[in-house]
Order: sequence, then C-alpha cells, then structure tokens
Amino acid sequence: MIATITFHRAINCGAALQSYALQCAIEDMGEKAIVIDYRCKKLEESYKLIHTPLTGKSLASDILHFPMQAIREHKFRQFQKKYISVTAPCYTLEDLSEIEKDFSMIITGSDQVWNLELTGHDKAYFLNFTNRAKRASYAASVGKKKLYEDTAADCCNELQLFEFLSVREARTAGELCEKLGKMPEVVVDPVFLLKVEQWNRIAKESKSAKPYIFVYCLHELSVYDEAKRLSEKTGLPIMRPLVLHYEKDENTWNLNDEFLVGEHLLVAPVLEQGQTKKMVYLPEGIWYDFNTGKRYEGKQYYLVDAPLDTCPMFAKAGSMIPAYEVMQYVGEKPYDTLNMLVFPGEGTYVHYQDNGSDFAYQGGAYNQYAFTQQENGEVTMKMMKEGYERPYKKIEYIFVGK
Repeated sequence: MIATITFHRAINCGAALQSYALQCAIEDMGEKAIVIDYRCKKLEESYKLIHTPLTGKSLASDILHFPMQAIREHKFRQFQKKYISVTAPCYTLEDLSEIEKDFSMIITGSDQVWNLELTGHDKAYFLNFTNRAKRASYAASVGKKKLYEDTAADCCNELQLFEFLSVREARTAGELCEKLGKMPEVVVDPVFLLKVEQWNRIAKESKSAKPYIFVYCLHELSVYDEAKRLSEKTGLPIMRPLVLHYEKDENTWNLNDEFLVGEHLLVAPVLEQGQTKKMVYLPEGIWYDFNTGKRYEGKQYYLVDAPLDTCPMFAKAGSMIPAYEVMQYVGEKPYDTLNMLVFPGEGTYVHYQDNGSDFAYQGGAYNQYAFTQQENGEVTMKMMKEGYERPYKKIEYIFVGK
C-alpha cells in the first residue's frame, strides 16, 4: 500500500482536489492508496472556526462569518469522507512511526508541504518519521521565493533519503539541486493527472442551463471580448496552457503557474501570500510587460515585480488588445469608443462588436473589424462586416512599449 501525507483537511478546493487526484492517480497504476490523516498542530489551528487567542476584533470577525464558514467546513468534510480514504488520525511523530510499517512507500505532497511557516516548522512532511517505507515526494512546494534556512540545512538531510524527488516549481528544483547534488523533477499538480471522465464522475451538474466558458479575470474587462471571439471562432479554451501553442518548448511542458488568454496574452498570477516578485518564463518571440511596456526577449526566465495591486501580464509583439472604460455592468455606458492597446511588431487582430447582452450576434447582428499593424508601427483598420447598428464613433490607438 502507498500512503500520501498532505494538506487533505484544508478548507479549500485546491487542497481537497489535489489530495483526491493523487490518490486516484496512484490507484490508476494498480496500487492501493491511502492518505495519512495527520493532524498538524499549526494547520489544525488555522482550520478552526473560532481562532485563539481571542481578541475583540478577531472574535467579532469569527462570529460574523461563523454561519457561512460552518457550512463551508461541513461541505469539505463531507467531500473528504466520501472521496478520500484516510488512516486513523495521527497527532504525533510517534503515531506516524507506528503506522508507517503498513506502507511500502510514503509520498509527501502535493501542496505547500515544505512551507515551514504554514506548518509551524513541522518536519513530518519531510518524512522524518519513517525508517522502513520508501520515501518520495510529488509536486511538493516550499511556497516561497527561496528555501528556508531549515530546508537548506537539516531538512535536506532527510531529502537525501528520498528515492524519488519531485517539486512543483522550477526554482525550487534548482535550489535543491545545489543542496542535494541531484535535480528533482518538476511535475504538474495532481489534478492534471486525471482524465476528464474521472472528474465528471464526481462533478455535479452545472446550474447554468446554457453552454458557458469560465473566464478568470482580475482587471481587464476586454478579456471577455477576446473570450467571446475565440470561443465562437475556434472552440479552443480561453485559458490555455503555454504548451498548447509552444509544444516544442520543453520549458512549457510542466509549467503550471502561468497561462495564456487567447494566444498572445500571457498571465502569470501570484499564487503565494506575501509574494512581491514572480519568476516568469516567456516563450519564444518578443514580449512586452502589459503594465509597464518593458520589452523582453523570449525563451528566458525573468524575475519581475508583482506588487499586491498588479498581476504580471505580457503581450506578445504585434498584439492588439481592445480596452474599454471601466463599467460595473454591461450596458452601463455606451461603447462609443474603442481603445486599442497596440504593442510593437507586425500583427493582425479581428475584433467583434455586438450588443453584449443576448445571442443576436448568432443571427449576424455584429460588426467585424480587421486591424493590421506594420513593422513601422502603422495601424490600419478595415470593416469586414457591419451587422450591428451602433458601430464605434471613435477608435483610439494607445501604443505601448514604444
């Protein structure tokens, strides 16, 4: 039997689904799998609905959110009970040592199991309790830009005993390679190991009666226009892994903390609390920082600024991205002006315009604009179709990166 040790009791979707997925992936290989029900003291404290020590402000917040959080916790506990096989609860290293004899291998991960700040410097996630079972990690993360000093010291002694070592981030692999003398494999999150059919077996029916595309967007509402255009024309997903367009670039094969919106806008969201820098890989070509216009050469890693109010995004050379005035809902203000963000380089872009509120576009009630940019920066526009009665009164070009 193979056991995993991870954050299976965390009250969030990522932790629950990765725990389930890794268990399923192991069983798909013909092995029996189980999750060690380890109750890390620091983590269990964070899961409580009423936190200690009690202060006026924290107590008031806990009481205010208690009903919603109680329902949320109940749903996650029900999911865990139904779908995740676990051992008897373990609270100490002695408890863990007692059950490790039942397993041929113990895998730590995925999730931030090596984030010592989260675990209160709990070394159980480095498998320091096992002497018999083979040790391995899958998509383990330290959750920081750099390894903790503890990780670089005594924890590395434990990692030397691992028969298989894999991590989630490339930078962690590089740092561990320097410390251990061997390169850990960089792998995808376990949720990507399962097939669509496996997820469909546990998924509930959508509450939407109509087909839909899920779009995750922080600031740029113009992304929705791109989503609509691409979904109608290509059927490709809006959010895409880089490997979809750069399949020959090995650096994109296991890259799971960046994605493309369409083909020419790369998004590298900050996934770790307190992070103010982000290591970003840009594939071949010339790229421009969407927020600053700074130029970057592709096929390289860059450490970029990622302040709290900015999501690192990069537009490929020649991209033209539509932008509108901020609105709280569709139709709040007329879309009279199209602001076109233009990034240097040759490129083309087809823009669709409709009323934004119904399916009239399927009957031809839309306008289609074709934009072309020359190497010298000259932009031209040709009206390809005029089926919507309210074309733009003005198109303004905003040149970024010049």
